[in-house]
Amino acid sequence: FPVTIVSIAHIVHGHTGTAMHDTQELPRDLREVEAEGTAYLVCAALGLPGLEYPRGYIQTWLQGRELTEKTARRIVSVADKIMKAGAVN
Repeated sequence: FPVTIVSIAHIVHGHTGTAMHDTQELPRDLREVEAEGTAYLVCAALGLPGLEYPRGYIQTWLQGRELTEKTARRIVSVADKIMKAGAVN
């Protein structure tokens, strides 16, 4: 996956530096799931290739657990923010 999109996802999710707020106690595995899931949706929406790789990566970070509704909502919300920020009028 384009590292830039994953990095942007981490930033918008608030996973980085002093910007960490409600995710401060979020375990690394869930931060990775959020960022990779967000990047997956953005890349899928843009029609970028390589979507098969992050599926396995996300599953590895989930460690057999189900994606919670809260995490899914955060992923979709941040993907939407990134897509809107990149929209050209």
